[in-house]
Amino acid sequence: MKHLLTSLMIAALALTFTGCDDDCDCDCNSNNMNNTNNTNPICGDGIVDAATGEECDDGEDNGELPNTCRSDCTLPSCGDGIIDDDIGEECDSGELNGTPQGECHTNCLLPQCGDGMVDQDESCDLGEENANEPNTCRTNCSLPFCGDAIVDDAVPYEEECDDGAGNSFVTSNACRGDCTLPTCGDSVRDTGYTDLFGTFIEEMCDDGNNNNNDGCNSNCQIEMGWSCAVGAGSTPDFCSAGCGNGITSVGYEGCDDGNNNNNDGCSASCSVEVGWSCTQDSPSICSPGCGDGLIRGAEACDDGNTDNDDGCSSNCTVEPGWQCLPGEPTVCNTICGDGLVVGSELTMGRCDDGNNDMGDGCNSACLVETGWVCTGIPSNCNALCGDGIIVAGEEVCDGNNIQGMDCTDFGYADTGNLQCAAGCTAFSFAGCEAACGNGIQEPGESCDDGFNDACGTCNANCSGPGSGPGVCGDGVACMEFEVCDDGNAMECGSCNATCTGPGTGVPCT
Repeated sequence: MKHLLTSLMIAALALTFTGCDDDCDCDCNSNNMNNTNNTNPICGDGIVDAATGEECDDGEDNGELPNTCRSDCTLPSCGDGIIDDDIGEECDSGELNGTPQGECHTNCLLPQCGDGMVDQDESCDLGEENANEPNTCRTNCSLPFCGDAIVDDAVPYEEECDDGAGNSFVTSNACRGDCTLPTCGDSVRDTGYTDLFGTFIEEMCDDGNNNNNDGCNSNCQIEMGWSCAVGAGSTPDFCSAGCGNGITSVGYEGCDDGNNNNNDGCSASCSVEVGWSCTQDSPSICSPGCGDGLIRGAEACDDGNTDNDDGCSSNCTVEPGWQCLPGEPTVCNTICGDGLVVGSELTMGRCDDGNNDMGDGCNSACLVETGWVCTGIPSNCNALCGDGIIVAGEEVCDGNNIQGMDCTDFGYADTGNLQCAAGCTAFSFAGCEAACGNGIQEPGESCDDGFNDACGTCNANCSGPGSGPGVCGDGVACMEFEVCDDGNAMECGSCNATCTGPGTGVPCT
């Protein structure tokens, strides 16, 4: 009865707001063709009106409660913030679904390992593909790791082994703590394991490296003449050579002649004694040695090394061009003036021209003198043209150094541009020019009468004799002999009868 009254009240309200009176101009039935009461459908009237978009309508039971028709006449749905277990929802955080804050998937199911979605506390989740097998997401949604007792051999894991809690960096034959197989050189003596190639390995030693000739070889086997003490845990084995056994442990023993005697070249501690040299053979053969700084037997010198070209050769003989002083170790010096360019004489600025003279380019100390260059053996020295230094007796000038001279020093009237010729043994006068007609006979001129005419004693270009003094009255004034020439030899006119001065000025008739 209560439900009915509620429905009637709702209907009455609907008529109040949507109905038409008798005087209305509208078509009161236009929106109510299927409504016998001439009322508009509304959400909550208990009637599902699909035309208005209603999905459900439970009347007054509509509400925001689980598993009910919603207040807006829509069906429950994932994402509306209400957990509707009738449609299989386990959770519903509304707009937060699918986010870490919502703690609910977008399908309204609670997060769980194996659902194919990587949740906040999961490292991976491949759904049904999760497995406790190599190289995949584990069944607890954790990534593979070294120490999980599963050998993950693919990139990026690349494990060679995995014994779980049995992994160890110190236990013999165990999978190492980084999931690599035991190996020679890892400082743990492994008495028996199978490597990646299926080979059974039994180490007799492990000194933490793969070097040979240190007692424990690259295959972790004790080398002949050595003994190795096992190290505790990951401490490398310590190997020591057996001195006196006739086996030379290179890098650890200087020699081993098969005994523990001193004074035979190889001492009781297997070190080479002073004044001896020993081979690295097994056993060592020792002999007095050149290069130890001690002069013995047939040695003419011993400068403490076995280098050549330092005065005392690699077989302890004095080299040509050197003199070696008494004493140990031997001190050798070059002989200046013997013509052999050796030792320090080979360096820049040194020479040996076979004498001890000064002023020939190589001085008495076998130093190249200033302004010279020396080459060859014995040194051949020549003045260095172009360095600006004039070597007396060899050069008259050098480069721009012309000893302060100019063209006038060589008979030219003008200073000009005096230069040093190639080879520095003569001057170049290309920049000096003779001035024909200046009355000075300069280099390159045959004569110079002070005039640039063809008459007189010198011709117009100073290359030879002129045509002579000319004839007064011929109308040509030869300036070397005439002051003027008006074409006649009379006192009248502009020039007198001897052409030595002005005439009377009276016109000649």
